[in-house]
Amino acid sequence: MSLIHSDTEAALLEAGRLSRQLGDRYRHAIEHLIDAGETLERFTDRAEALDEQANRLDELTRSRDLLPRDANTELNDLHKIADQISGWLDADQVRALAARFAEDEQCLLNELETAARDDNLASPLGPMIESGRKVIGDLRNI
Repeated sequence: MSLIHSDTEAALLEAGRLSRQLGDRYRHAIEHLIDAGETLERFTDRAEALDEQANRLDELTRSRDLLPRDANTELNDLHKIADQISGWLDADQVRALAARFAEDEQCLLNELETAARDDNLASPLGPMIESGRKVIGDLRNI
């Protein structure tokens, strides 16, 4: 395995970590913070998509002789606590969660777009980028 040599490689690694971390937060929200309904289904679908995306990003990372990054569990736990507290403080817990997730989805999208500057990554990352844009729009309309 080699050292990171470019901004695109660093972004690829970060996108994999963020995908895993965000998927875990969606699952936490599903299990502990929201009730059944359309939003629960959306969050479930997104958690599954992020798991698949993280696996694909890991494959791309390894193909470049890099080691994928693990999710930062301590930071992720802090995000989960913040998600819960914002739900307590906001009368519309689902809307507050959606806003928080939209911000984090934007961070993930930024990393994917940076990694896609590499011509060899543009094609495999393209569908992830389009999916991320759609999800952000959907979250902002909840």
